[in-house]
Amino acid sequence: MDPVRLRLDELMYAWLDHNDTPMQVALLGTFDGGPLARPNGAVDVHRVRRELAARAHRVPAMRRRVVWTRLGEGRPLWATDPGFDPLDHIETTALPPGADLPGWAANRATRPLDRNRPLWRAEIVDGLHDGPNGVRFAVLIVVSHVLADGLTGVALAGALLDPAPGTPVTIAPTPATVALPTHRDLVRRRLQEMGAALRRLGQRRRRPAEGPGPVRPGMREVRDAMAGFAGPEPVTSLSRQIGPGRRLGVARRSMEELRDAGHALDVTVNDLLLAAVTGGLRRLLAARGEATPGLVLRASVPAATGAAGRQVAAMLIADLPVGEPDPLRRAALVRRATALGKARLRGAGGDLSDLHLPTPLTRWLLWSARRVGSRRLTVSVTDVPGPARPLWLAGARLLEVVPIAPMAPLVPLTVAALSYAGELAVAANADADMTDLDVLTDGIARSFTELVDLARTGACPPSVPAPLLRRGRTVVEAAVDIDRPAEQVFAYCTDPRNTTAWNSLVDDVKPLTDGPIGPGTRYRLHTSAGGRVVQYIGFDPPRAWTATSSEDRLDVRFEGEIVPLEGRSHLRFRAELRPRGALRLLAPFVRQVLRRRWQRDLAVLRSLVEQSHNSAGE
Repeated sequence: MDPVRLRLDELMYAWLDHNDTPMQVALLGTFDGGPLARPNGAVDVHRVRRELAARAHRVPAMRRRVVWTRLGEGRPLWATDPGFDPLDHIETTALPPGADLPGWAANRATRPLDRNRPLWRAEIVDGLHDGPNGVRFAVLIVVSHVLADGLTGVALAGALLDPAPGTPVTIAPTPATVALPTHRDLVRRRLQEMGAALRRLGQRRRRPAEGPGPVRPGMREVRDAMAGFAGPEPVTSLSRQIGPGRRLGVARRSMEELRDAGHALDVTVNDLLLAAVTGGLRRLLAARGEATPGLVLRASVPAATGAAGRQVAAMLIADLPVGEPDPLRRAALVRRATALGKARLRGAGGDLSDLHLPTPLTRWLLWSARRVGSRRLTVSVTDVPGPARPLWLAGARLLEVVPIAPMAPLVPLTVAALSYAGELAVAANADADMTDLDVLTDGIARSFTELVDLARTGACPPSVPAPLLRRGRTVVEAAVDIDRPAEQVFAYCTDPRNTTAWNSLVDDVKPLTDGPIGPGTRYRLHTSAGGRVVQYIGFDPPRAWTATSSEDRLDVRFEGEIVPLEGRSHLRFRAELRPRGALRLLAPFVRQVLRRRWQRDLAVLRSLVEQSHNSAGE
């Protein structure tokens, strides 16, 4: 292949590489070793190595290496490695006695790849305990994220295997080797590229009649990518210090069961995965005494934006309702969160790899965004579809797979899911100091079981108001525990006539509609800043309600949510404010003032409701 520049979606992963958190994706496959066993019953690992090498010859991407450049030579380039030999990339090793195979593989996956060779490595693992059907062996394939993301990494690994046990191996002819470009070649090429760019710029200026060109995306992508990180992440005991050691826990579930459950519950399989991860986090934090009502943690989910031939560089940010005890309501809240994230991505119209800015500025922006975003994330979740039918290696069937996603600095957990031959494998990757990781994976498995069983009974997730996607929004949240049942708290809070008693901002309330309080109820609030008309658009007693208000300078969406406890209630208020005009400059100040005022007002509200012996509507 002719040398070609790395795209930004590839180069950005080289920038994000870190010693303790290398950007390397891995796949661990366990095989039936019977067809490749010697007469003494041991697996012939040297034959396995030769078989893998023969298949690597037919995958052009595995011949590519990066030619790293210096100042004045432009971006690094992809080029065919003239000295490529797949045997140099395939090792044989034995599983240490007593070692856990997934955990051992997660630690091996962090070994750095040689940046001056094709960016992949395979390890054939012997010494496994015999399975119920005989001898087994494993293959660990590690690929740099610069070369492939999760989806293309699975495709590369699949290209090393066979669709049937008797598939003949056809080795592609070895291409003519071309020497790597010298530094003089790179400088000359860069000057030619700069000259061509200047000529194109001059041609566009000489043709004004063609109208304005397309708007180049730029800072908007950064702003939209960070929109999901509004507000800090709750503090938990999950450590953000990521060292070189790893633990890996695995949960499995039938894809057919998950598809049936998703259809019955009107959610996607990806939503079920996020709901199960939420349940696992709830179980983990409950064991640590931290699963407080109303606790919401953030997850990032890689999302394809439809750009063919590019790595995924867009992230869907979803709120995980870890504090919600009801599994069906957790699934409904996850569905709402993913809908909001998808709407945000559609509104952005691109991803970070669309930036058309100078490379040093792009690198700095990416580094800054990652530093801020990582502190406001608890878990990264990726779901990759794998082969639906079994694969083979020289007659040895691939029995099961485990995906191993890279960890990021300051993000405590990384969860990767991969489907293969009708089964979904979910692997949670964490720092070696997290000794209770099995509680998380057991919680994920139990959450899957809960949702599948509920779907079989015909249960449906409750309706949860879907929040509107607002650019330039300001989010204010506050919460309080009230020693009264949810029904009483809901009735008091949703009756507009009680507002002046506890809300220090409201001077007067005037109802504008007759009849019982519910969807469509409208009333006018009078504050020191003027009057506002409020309307209920969502009403789910005694759980949640939603109200909106739209004026010339400010749109407000208000959500109230109640989590029933044993005789008590956890009340959570959330407001999304969208100021317009000059008022947008005051948004940070308004958010701080409202948050402090709300906490004081909720203390008054709690006192009023607890002192009341009747429902608020009486």
